[in-house]
Amino acid sequence: MQVIPALQPVIFGGRGFTIEAKTLFAAMNVKPPIQRKIVINDCIVALKNGGVWSELDGLAVFAAADSQAALLNWINPGTFNFSENNSPTFTANVGYTGNGTNAFLSCSYNLSSSGGQYAQNAATIFGWDNTTAQDGKAFMGLNASTGAPGMRLYSRYTDDNNYSTVNSASEDAYVNTDGKGFYSVSRRSSTALEAYKDGVSKATPTRTSIALPNDTITILGEGVNYHSGQVLCIGWGDQLTTAQHLALYNALHTYMQAVAGVA
Repeated sequence: MQVIPALQPVIFGGRGFTIEAKTLFAAMNVKPPIQRKIVINDCIVALKNGGVWSELDGLAVFAAADSQAALLNWINPGTFNFSENNSPTFTANVGYTGNGTNAFLSCSYNLSSSGGQYAQNAATIFGWDNTTAQDGKAFMGLNASTGAPGMRLYSRYTDDNNYSTVNSASEDAYVNTDGKGFYSVSRRSSTALEAYKDGVSKATPTRTSIALPNDTITILGEGVNYHSGQVLCIGWGDQLTTAQHLALYNALHTYMQAVAGVA
């Protein structure tokens, strides 16, 4: 008698998905096709292998198939997701664009009270701006109604400099004549910071830290100032090493190449 072997589960491409990816897929109202699931899972695996994933409190990848998926916090879907305010423009598979007047994205993560890994003397912020032109407003900051100092991330300011603050009372800068790119900054002590573009170190400023402000994170606007560029992703968490900054960029760059058509 012929023996029929037991059927084995089929895993597309010979691979399974991480628990983190499965949790993210479950939070999406419209489930992504298998090809997109693989791209998302590969990004998460790369972040984990690079020692980055476990250091993050938040990661919002706005380059998504629809706005509901774009606003999810990949690290913990359903907690510290983002919300639209005054209708920023969403472009499927690319991201959100501000209007320079009143549109922004908000998040309930409070720097001083949400209890994440982001700390006064050990913190990282990052984001991908997809606009080459100058813009005099930060694309990542704090609550658009209060705009407390302490966290700001510009791309290309009107003087062709990049500016950022991570738990500082004022900005640090480096020359930047193309606003398009991935920006990340870590505070590593009460005085030491390091700023990167596309995973490459650009500046190592010294600036004394300030207490974490009692305020929440916003994108495309802070205070009464609003960015008019397009943002593909943002995130925040604990301090990262130089190797981790590069791993972070490489993982997100591979994703953006596949989804957003980034070069």
